[in-house]
Amino acid sequence: MSVLHSSAWRRQAILPLAALLLSACSAPPETGEPTASSAPAEAVPQPVAAPSPSAGAGSSVSDRLTVWLSLVGSPHASAQEYADFLKTRPVWPRWQLLQSRMQQALAKETDPAVLGRLCTQTLSYGPALAQCAAQVGASSHLAAEAKQAWMNGNDAPAAASALSGAFPQALTQEASWLRFNREEKAGLLAAARQTVPYLSASRQKQAQARLAFRANDASAETLAAALPASEASDPYLILDHLRWLRTQKRDTDAAALWKSAGVEAEAKARHPAFWRERDALARELVLAGQNEDALFLANDTAVTGATRLDAQFLSGWIALQKLHNPTQAEVFFKPLADSSALITKSRGFYWLGRARLAAQDNTSAQADWQKAASYPGTFYGQMAAAKLAGNETTLLAPDHIPQSVTRALAAERDPAGS
Repeated sequence: MSVLHSSAWRRQAILPLAALLLSACSAPPETGEPTASSAPAEAVPQPVAAPSPSAGAGSSVSDRLTVWLSLVGSPHASAQEYADFLKTRPVWPRWQLLQSRMQQALAKETDPAVLGRLCTQTLSYGPALAQCAAQVGASSHLAAEAKQAWMNGNDAPAAASALSGAFPQALTQEASWLRFNREEKAGLLAAARQTVPYLSASRQKQAQARLAFRANDASAETLAAALPASEASDPYLILDHLRWLRTQKRDTDAAALWKSAGVEAEAKARHPAFWRERDALARELVLAGQNEDALFLANDTAVTGATRLDAQFLSGWIALQKLHNPTQAEVFFKPLADSSALITKSRGFYWLGRARLAAQDNTSAQADWQKAASYPGTFYGQMAAAKLAGNETTLLAPDHIPQSVTRALAAERDPAGS
């Protein structure tokens, strides 16, 4: 009998959750497929009795809730018990944890009947796949699952070793290259180093250069310079080189590499890490007074959406504040004013007003600030109201907040009283 059955207060505590899940969990069962996992997470064991295998898809919601609490609280259930619960609909919280624990338990399973049933499922944990191959026998299904598991996870040494030992033929050089790229881009550098021996000879050299850049190794540029053109043009090698130059405080060299190879690499890769690097270097160039290069870096046309608006704001700010070119700044600020997001829209109108004031167009500046001030709940809406009131110390002296702001905020809180 579960601890829940002997503790009335715990039964009362779970009733709201039971009600929440009632409609979804009482529907016909569906089979949920596990997601890829490098190493299933462990939770601190709780003194909860092992679940009953019979409390599965056909039992009441209350019974299944009791089983769920037991399974997520203790990592010591059997693979079959996890699998039985996973036959229900995947609407329960921490579903991925249950999938991971099932595979973790399967990695230690020795019952031929259980292995025969569960090894046919979609698996992503290296030790579980290795145990299935050892106990049930190799198959094309397991080999295919192992290849996916190698590419998509299992970065811990034990999991990687289990896959490489049980499925050496499935871990192709191409699959290993995809694995290395994922690991290196995610900053899993220790795991990426372990993957290098599985790459082709030419890609091993590129991988070593990339890892040298990531480790801030002084020999990194020498390794990269020795690569053939086909490897030297890899976008992520170039990104690593750009990042390395910036961390080495070689900002001028970094800006030059962006112009010669970085922009093209970003266009090929379309990865957000390129904008993050451009943004970081642009700000450092501003601090160094290299404002033309800073604007070149900030004006990233390869990105879209909110990231493009961030790039346009930084570009406009540099054009206005550092290059003193209000006409150019206005071009960058206009898209922000057209945004549907109120914070961005108010920021766009505020800075349009600043640009037009710098261009000696006071009438347009006042109109822009009026538009920004119509969003008093935003930072730039309040800044615009302060501009209109001739009070630019609002943020330094909260008791001097313009009355227009307090009235507008009060109207938003209580439209009927305004």
